[in-house]
Amino acid sequence: QTLVILEPNYTGHRMLYARAILQAHDQVVLATTSDTLASEEYATHILARRTPPRVVDIGHLKDYRAPGYFAWLTSNLRQANLRYPSAQFVILEGDKYALRLLFARGIPAATILIMRRPSFPTVSPAVILRDLAKLAGMWGLRARGHRVVVLVPAETRSREYVWRGFPAAPDPIDIATSAADIAAFRQRENVEAQVTWFGVFGNVSARKNLPLIAQSLATHAGSQVGLLVAGKVEPKELKRAQPFLDEITRAGGRVIVLDRLLTDSEIDSAIGSVDAAVLAHSTDGPSGILGKSARLGTTVLAAGAPALKRDVARLQCGSWSTLTVDGIGGMIDAFLRESPPQRPRELADAHDFARALVPRTDDPSQSTQDSTVN
Repeated sequence: QTLVILEPNYTGHRMLYARAILQAHDQVVLATTSDTLASEEYATHILARRTPPRVVDIGHLKDYRAPGYFAWLTSNLRQANLRYPSAQFVILEGDKYALRLLFARGIPAATILIMRRPSFPTVSPAVILRDLAKLAGMWGLRARGHRVVVLVPAETRSREYVWRGFPAAPDPIDIATSAADIAAFRQRENVEAQVTWFGVFGNVSARKNLPLIAQSLATHAGSQVGLLVAGKVEPKELKRAQPFLDEITRAGGRVIVLDRLLTDSEIDSAIGSVDAAVLAHSTDGPSGILGKSARLGTTVLAAGAPALKRDVARLQCGSWSTLTVDGIGGMIDAFLRESPPQRPRELADAHDFARALVPRTDDPSQSTQDSTVN
C-alpha cells in the first residue's frame, strides 16, 4: 500500500521523522513544499538516502499563522487523496490544527502525529485552554476514524507505546558516531580535553534560550570551561547571546559556535565530545538532544520545561532547575564540583518510531484504515 506523508515544513525534526518512515516502508510519497525540496534539511536527511522518495511539490511554504493556511493544507490533502485514492496518509504535525481538522470535510482518514502532548501546566491559563482544545480535537478525530498518535519522549524499547489511551510513538534516538569519530571531532574543532565543556545543540531557536545559558556560564564558571554551540542558530539569538559569549572568552574560557546544519555523525560527535549538554527550554515537548545525550552517556543539565524535568528523572541522566540564571548557574557549579559520570542508555530508535507510528500493512496483527471522513 502506498503511504503519503503530508509535511509542508522542513525545520526541526520533521525531515528526520519523514526519513524514519521512508526507511521502514517501501512505497512512500512525500508531499511537501518547494521550500523543503531546496532546503539543507531535505538534502541532508532525505536526499542522502540511496533511493530518493517519490515527491509531490505542493508549492511555496505558507506561514501557518496566515488566515488561509489551514484551507491550503486541507486542499492539498484532498488533492493527494484524488491522486492516490487507496493510499494511507500521515500528517506529521497535527498539533496546530487538531481541533480544526475535526471539522474539515472530505479529507481521507489519516495518521496524525501530535508532537507536543497536552501537559496542562498550572502557570498559564492560555496554555491550559490550548491544551484542552488540542485534547478535545484528538478525541474527536479518533471518533471520526483518524488514527491519532502521540509523540512521547525517548523510551526503552517496547512492543507497544501508549499515552493516556492513545497509541504513541517514541522520539527516535539513533546514534551515528563512534569513539573514533568523537575523538576526531574534538581534534578537528579544538575541543580540548583539559577544559570542562558544556554544549547547546540542534536547531537553536528562542525556545532553547542560548543567551540565558551563556549568561549563566559567564556568571558562574571560571576560566577552564568551554561552550560548544553546534547547529543552526537563529541570527537574533546569536546576537542576543554574543555579549555573554564575549564575557566567557574574556574570563579565559572557550567558545566554539558551529552555526550550520550538521550531519547526523557531526551532531552525535558534538554531543559525545562535551561533558554536559545544557537544555533550557521555554516550551514543553520531547527532546531528541536529551535522548541522544542519555544514549551517549553525556550528562544533561536541563531547565524550564516540565517534560525535561520528568525525562531527566526517568532516564536518570542529569539534573533540572528553574529557567533562571541562578538556577542554571547552580547546576553548572554543582557539575564543576562533582562531574558525576553517566552510563549510556539503550533507547528506541527510528525503526521503533516508524513501526509505532505507521504499522506495516503486511503485519497481520495490525489493521489500517482506507476511507474518507465526512
